[in-house]
Amino acid sequence: MTAVFLFLFSFLSGLLCINAGLFHYDSVALARAVETTWQTGHLQPSVCGRYGAVLVNAILYLPFFWAGQNADFLTRFSSVLFHALSVVAFYIFIRELFSSRGQAVLGAVLLALTPFYLVPNTLGKEHGMCLFFLLLSFYCLVKGSLRDDARLIVCASVLFALSVSVRESALILLPWYFALFFRPVPPTVSARPAQVGWRMLLALTFPLTLIVILILGSYLWPVVVNSLGQSPLAASYFTGLSSATRGNAWDDLTRSVPWLLWVCAAAGIFRLWRWGDRFLLWFFILWMGLFFIYGNTSTYTSRYLDVVMVPFYIFAAGGIRWLWEKNRPAAFFIAAWCVVWMVIFVYPLLYFRHLYNGKKELAHYIEMMTRRQDVIIAMDDGPFIEYYGHRKTMTPPRSGAADLDCFIRDIKTRFEHGISVYLTGSAMNYDRSGALRSALVKNFNITALGGSMTEDTHRPELAFQIYYEKFYKLAITYNKER
Repeated sequence: MTAVFLFLFSFLSGLLCINAGLFHYDSVALARAVETTWQTGHLQPSVCGRYGAVLVNAILYLPFFWAGQNADFLTRFSSVLFHALSVVAFYIFIRELFSSRGQAVLGAVLLALTPFYLVPNTLGKEHGMCLFFLLLSFYCLVKGSLRDDARLIVCASVLFALSVSVRESALILLPWYFALFFRPVPPTVSARPAQVGWRMLLALTFPLTLIVILILGSYLWPVVVNSLGQSPLAASYFTGLSSATRGNAWDDLTRSVPWLLWVCAAAGIFRLWRWGDRFLLWFFILWMGLFFIYGNTSTYTSRYLDVVMVPFYIFAAGGIRWLWEKNRPAAFFIAAWCVVWMVIFVYPLLYFRHLYNGKKELAHYIEMMTRRQDVIIAMDDGPFIEYYGHRKTMTPPRSGAADLDCFIRDIKTRFEHGISVYLTGSAMNYDRSGALRSALVKNFNITALGGSMTEDTHRPELAFQIYYEKFYKLAITYNKER
């Protein structure tokens, strides 16, 4: 009954605050991949592949497809659904590890209400789905290890691989997957070598290795290489432990999480140390250390920290549980205060986004202001413009001067055929070197890229036909909404 309550609490909270439309580039890409999968009969890739997310959503989309609906609502609904399921998976994982229902319930409620975890799970992102498969994998791993049940270990192996196919960043947790099975305690290598037979080792490694090699070989390896090497082709990459984004990540943590929970987390760490379980202590402390990985990425945003909150809430809930044993009124007050504080913090943003979606409205505005044959230069706004605005977009290249020259020639060719070309603010999102900006100014005599723009009246065949100022202002308004 507790798991059912947690599911309904999380599911209804998310559903009542579901976003007014797909809010993120990845969400639109996922919805389009799901629709195309059923239209073509072949599994389609989303951003960075993420075939697992496409497959799961395609299964859920089947009734909508038969009804002639697009995947807009389904993608958002799936995000809410897996948010609730991940909360339940977190609950059963903690309960299995610590045999404490109270600690498990409190940790699950805190995870469900975490602002930077709840918000993306109302707008069509894959975070809830990934964390659900990851935590369920760890639960099966703990359960299978205690029972010496190879079937549960196989389930854990497959579920972990599935989490990687849903969101590639889960691959970072591979060492924790093996550590949870072997339970090493420094300085020893393994705490249970005598208990592990070939049957269990095969169950632990074979399905996972097979699926991960298939994933890496078919699509993920270039993404991993680019992300580690700061390639200009990478959408996101590790920037080093001393990057500027780490300060932003720390600010997000301190603003989104009540300060009392930090005190409780410290108490939970001390309690676990006194309890004497050195493995779990170091296992979760090192897991929290992933903050320095997720918080130092080129495209950092607060939702990247959702995985880091798993061990944090385990410690925080453990600290409150410890206080409950000594002073129940104080423990109840702290727990209630933290829950209410997080609700007050996140509700205004959820409420506004439930009523209004800036990128969707931008796409509708562009549809109203342009002709069907016109083309829009855009980056992150591109999928929204195509999905909601039904206009073709052009994506500026990021791979070199030759491709940029070809891109400029393409624009000129469209002008020659009477096609208007428009520009949105997102076109410059990845123009780190300024090459695109310079090329537009050079070829189209744009005098004020970033404010008003003028046409070249002396070369009308190359005039940059644009409502840039209006589109740009809408983009700025949207950024402020975020």
